[in-house]
Amino acid sequence: MPKATEKDLDTLFKFLNADIGSMDGDSLRDLIHELAIFYSVEGIHPKLLEFTKHYERLAGKVGFESSPEAVKDRKKFLTDLQAHARSRVDEIIAIAEGQKSGVLLEMMGTVGVVIQNDRFREEVKSDLNVTDPLEEEKLRFDTRLVDLLQHLDLRPSRFRRCVRCGNYFYQESKKERLYCSIRCSAAVRQGKYLARRRRKEGEKGKRRKK
Repeated sequence: MPKATEKDLDTLFKFLNADIGSMDGDSLRDLIHELAIFYSVEGIHPKLLEFTKHYERLAGKVGFESSPEAVKDRKKFLTDLQAHARSRVDEIIAIAEGQKSGVLLEMMGTVGVVIQNDRFREEVKSDLNVTDPLEEEKLRFDTRLVDLLQHLDLRPSRFRRCVRCGNYFYQESKKERLYCSIRCSAAVRQGKYLARRRRKEGEKGKRRKK
């Protein structure tokens, strides 16, 4: 199985742009479900086992209850993780635009090779002993991000933020995109059209007064 797919990239941007604060318990579990799939790369364990492990860890109590306290706790945890993820992509954008330079990601760890399903598989394990659940999750996200950057043919200069709504997106082609969606580009065009119309009406009004 490949280390990363286009669907993983879609999930990454969905997480970056998620409005976690407004989610109810069901929406939160849907997001956690997608994140668990995002993390589930088949290595020495079957993928279903990997998914279950990641889902239970990410969901916490909200995996089996929807009490206000459980939902609030998971929202806080995922919002903090999202802020970390956004900072990584912001750094990619800043380096690509020449605003800063340096190493994007640096982690201490070991690289091993396992044999599974008659294939050689590369496995990267961190040497850092992290006990805080959030810091551990940040490290796990960084490791998964490295997988995406290594195994998908991505251009740093194509990581973008929408100039209208601020959402993150990846520009698939060479043609420059300023907006994350047709909705945003249409809203901007509509705004410009209305501004021109108001300006023309204002000029007509001035001529009538003369």
